[in-house]
Amino acid sequence: MGRDIGNVDGSPILFNGVIYVGTVAGHVYAYDTSGTELWSNTTLADGPVKGFIFPQFGSPNVLLSTSTKVWSLDAAGVPNTNWPVSLASPSIPLFSWGSNHVIVGDAGGKLYQIHASDPTVITSVTLGDGSSNVGAPSLDLLNSVIYVGTDGGIIYAVDFPLP
Repeated sequence: MGRDIGNVDGSPILFNGVIYVGTVAGHVYAYDTSGTELWSNTTLADGPVKGFIFPQFGSPNVLLSTSTKVWSLDAAGVPNTNWPVSLASPSIPLFSWGSNHVIVGDAGGKLYQIHASDPTVITSVTLGDGSSNVGAPSLDLLNSVIYVGTDGGIIYAVDFPLP
């Protein structure tokens, strides 16, 4: 399968038999494994898709970040209700299946926990003095800890879920 979709800085992912990929132009594409396009969303209009698209396990939704927004798209590529959430240069999002939380960092030195079903419910913590960009988080479910680095060179371990 080969498709000319423009520049891609992140990795395509395979989730529930669908290949998802985001482009530098801010477009999102979904293909079946034979290469047939299932849908595309070219209307996000908020800069490049950062890194890769993250599956929202237990649902047909996928999550992604662009220059100033975190998105949840449904199985047809349409933003879910109350999405996107605006943040200052959000990181690649992470979804925690058992908790239904989306975890994402931003350029304002904060780590956010967004409720996937109701993104108006947001908790955040400031890391350090809040002056460093927060990168993509990882989650240690066994120990209930989020690990995340900043461009200030510090790695943080934050209790999960956020208070």
